[in-house]
Amino acid sequence: MLLDLGAVLYCKTNVSQLTIPADSDNNVFGRTLNPRNPTLTAGGSTGGEGALIALRGSILGVGTDIGGSIRVPAVCNGIYGFRTSVGLIPHDGVRNLSVPGADGVRSSVGPMATSIRDCALFLRTVMESDTWRYDSTIISLPWRNLPVKKKLCIGLVEDDGIYTPSPPVRRGLKKAADLLRNNSEIELVPITLPNTKEHYNALLRYFSYPGSDHYREQLARTGEPEVPSLKAIQLLNFEGTSLEDLCNLNVHRAAAAKRYQRLFLDHGIDAILMPPAPHTAVPLDHWTTASYTGLWNYLDFPAVVIPVDNVAASDELDKTTTAKYGPDDAKVYSLYTGPEFYRDTPVSIQLVGYRHADEALSNAAVLIDSIINKPTGK
Repeated sequence: MLLDLGAVLYCKTNVSQLTIPADSDNNVFGRTLNPRNPTLTAGGSTGGEGALIALRGSILGVGTDIGGSIRVPAVCNGIYGFRTSVGLIPHDGVRNLSVPGADGVRSSVGPMATSIRDCALFLRTVMESDTWRYDSTIISLPWRNLPVKKKLCIGLVEDDGIYTPSPPVRRGLKKAADLLRNNSEIELVPITLPNTKEHYNALLRYFSYPGSDHYREQLARTGEPEVPSLKAIQLLNFEGTSLEDLCNLNVHRAAAAKRYQRLFLDHGIDAILMPPAPHTAVPLDHWTTASYTGLWNYLDFPAVVIPVDNVAASDELDKTTTAKYGPDDAKVYSLYTGPEFYRDTPVSIQLVGYRHADEALSNAAVLIDSIINKPTGK
């Protein structure tokens, strides 16, 4: 489809082992390093694409996202990444390492680029084409040229209730929120995301319900050892679950989606503004959580990452603010050791829209990006 639309494909970029860990390292091509700081991860699973785009080796790339594989590299490399609603962009021809026949939380295809307008161009171009010709499972919805709303209502989420954001992430979100509050086209409404830990645990159960045998078989075919980032998430230690448990997962997931629909409707919000992760890019093989991104895969809501700043000297560790949510949170929070090691590392925000309203999210992201990243005169 991309070739039919005029795309020029000139390289293939690196991914993580089994396209699952958030660190693009494997036994075939080795490890992709972060262009800003080679001691930090470039993210995964689409970290090679993220690094290439950050280096301006490409202006636009395409990835898939089942837990954050577009958005995590966007965070690590300071670029834009758009996770679309499942079924809007054809998936046929995309390499899929999921368990055959397992139809739980599905990956979606989306753009990664140096600007939000390029992401919007990709979405519009694809959705204006006859997508049904390329994928029999597609939801063939044509692109809608929605009128720009006079005023957007944005729900502001400071953290997900599972992991405490690090100082630069908190500052980046505050910077974005302050700029939006001072704009007459935006209204900010503080909100809290309900039952996030329950939903994140359910997402992990979806990933693990077939058990680990399928993934072990993939590695056994070539005799590959696990790379460190795969060991860190313990993917090969998952036990399978029963058909009854899977049905219960589906029931709870549908109820969660309905509750989050009410969250949007009851607050009259057009999008949610929140961190895309509790931290920026972290040291190699240390990105182990996807709660901030994975929630929206679980609910199948579109989400886009927008860079807002870099780690600055002012992002000192605040002794009055520590991890709030237990031992796992404390371990993740401790990854940030201060601005010296992380200086100039990109800081991003995440904007979330409603399912299959990707055009509305795209429009909102273009407006919000123009406010937050408005060019300053010399």
